[in-house]
Amino acid sequence: MGAFNPIVEKTETTETHETDNVILRVTGLVKDFPGVRALDNVSFSLRRGEIHGLVGENGAGKTTLLKILSGVYAADNGEIELEGSKVHLKNPIDAQSKGICMEYQEKTLFPNLSVAENICVGNLGLYSGSRSMVSWKKIHTIANEVLNWLNFDIDTTLNIRDLSPQLQQIVQIARAIALKGKIIILDEPTAAISFSEVDNLFATLRRLKDEGYSIIYVSHHLKEVFRITDRVTILKDGQGVGTFETAALDEKAMTRLMIGRDIIRERQSRDFSTSEVVFETKSLTTADESISDVSVKVRKGEILGIAGLLGSGKDILARVIAGSTPIKSGEVILNGESFVPKRPKQVINKGITVLPAERTLEGLILRQSLNFNMTLSSFKRFSKFGIMNARKDFRLAEKAASDVNLKYVTLRQQALSLSGGNQQRVMIARALLTNAKIIVFNEPTQGVDVGAKQEIHKLIRSYVSRGGSVIIISSELPELLSTSDNIAVMSRGRIVANYTGDEASEETLLKQMIG
Repeated sequence: MGAFNPIVEKTETTETHETDNVILRVTGLVKDFPGVRALDNVSFSLRRGEIHGLVGENGAGKTTLLKILSGVYAADNGEIELEGSKVHLKNPIDAQSKGICMEYQEKTLFPNLSVAENICVGNLGLYSGSRSMVSWKKIHTIANEVLNWLNFDIDTTLNIRDLSPQLQQIVQIARAIALKGKIIILDEPTAAISFSEVDNLFATLRRLKDEGYSIIYVSHHLKEVFRITDRVTILKDGQGVGTFETAALDEKAMTRLMIGRDIIRERQSRDFSTSEVVFETKSLTTADESISDVSVKVRKGEILGIAGLLGSGKDILARVIAGSTPIKSGEVILNGESFVPKRPKQVINKGITVLPAERTLEGLILRQSLNFNMTLSSFKRFSKFGIMNARKDFRLAEKAASDVNLKYVTLRQQALSLSGGNQQRVMIARALLTNAKIIVFNEPTQGVDVGAKQEIHKLIRSYVSRGGSVIIISSELPELLSTSDNIAVMSRGRIVANYTGDEASEETLLKQMIG
C-alpha cells in the first residue's frame, strides 16, 4: 500500500440514522429541452458507502440527470443537497471541487498522455513545484500512490493507448480519487471490457464502497446491477418510478418497472439448410493473423450470430468485411461474385453495410443532423449530376425515420441529442436506405436498455422477413440465443465451433469462447 489515504470517512450504517447517512439528495429536479421535458420532478438519495444503481430505458432521463449532477447542465427547477447543504453546480469543475466525479461511457482519457498525467490532469495545480512549475515527480508519486491504494500495479509512464480497456477504466477511477471525489458516477463502465475483467472491476468498486466512497452505477446490463448495487433508482419517461433495495427485486420485476411490460423472447426455430447462400467469406486472414482462415456462410433471410470474447477477432472480422482492415488472403462472395474488400465505399456499393459497435466514434457524425446521418451513404438516390435534391433527401430521411420508429423532435436536430437506442435506429435507417442485401451488426444493442433491445431485434427480424440477411456479432450470449438462426463461435482469431440456434446454449457457447 502506498502513502495515499482516502479522503472519505467510513460510516457504520447500522448505527447511523438514515438522514445523517445521506451524502447526496436531489429533490424535484426538472429539466426542459425544446419540445421535450427530459426530467419531471425526479428525486432520489445516495448514501455514504453505497453503490447505487440507476436504470431506465433509453430516453428515460438518466443521461440528463447525470449531467446535472456533474455540472454539465443546470436544472430548471428542484434542489441538490450535498452533505446536508444546498448546492448549485455551476460546471463540471465546480462539481469536481465539491467531490462529484463523473466517468462517462465514452472514455475521456487522453490516449497520447501518460497514466500519471491522465490521473492528475484535473488538478495539476496541486502538483506544482518551485516557481509554480508542474512537478512531474509529484505527479508520478501521487499517481503511483492512488494505484497502489487500489491494488493495481500500473506503470505510470506508459501512454494510455498502451493499456487494456480494463486498465483504462481503472485509470478513470483513479483520476476520480485523485480529484478528491467522494461520489463517483460510472456510466456503463463494463461496455468495453471482458467477462473476467468485470469481476476485477467489481472487486475494486466493493473496495471503494468499504472505504466509504459512494458510487452511482449506471448500466443496461441488469445482471450487473443485481450483482454490484445495494439500491437502485428506476426512471421512466423522465420521471422517477422509485428507489428500491436491489435484493427486493428480480430481473423480471425491474424490467416491468422500467418499460411497463414483460420482455418476451421471440426466436423461432427455422431451417435454412436448403436456402440459397447469399454471402460467404472464404479463409479471411489478416497480415498480423488477428483473424486467420475465417470462413462463414449466410443464407437468404438468415440471421447468423457470431459469438466471441473481447480480443477473439470478432471485431476485426467486422472491420475486414467493412473494408476498413486489409487482408493478407481470402475473399468475400456476395451473390456468387467474389471480391476483396478494400474500402468502405466499395463494400457499400456492393450491397453490404456494416454497423460498427462504437456508434459515437465510427457510426455517426454526432454534430450533424439526423437526416444528414441517415442519407449519408445514399447520395445517389437524391442527387443528379452531383447536385443534391434537398427536398428528396429530407423525404427519404423522413420515411426512413418512420420505418425504424425513430423518436425525435426534428430531423434537423443533431445526432448527439439522441439516446443510444435512437442513435442505433439512425444507423439502421441509413443501412436500409442503401438497399443493402446484407447488414452486419457489431454489438447492435451495446449500451441500450432492455426495451430498446427488443425494438432493435424486431427491426432486424422485419428486415430478414423481407429477404435481407444479417450477421449479428455480439458478446451478449442471450442476445445471440434469442435472435440467431445459427451461431458461429470465434476464439483466438478463428471460427472454433458452429451451432444451430436450437443446439446452442449459454454454457456451450461460453465453453468454446474461453476454451
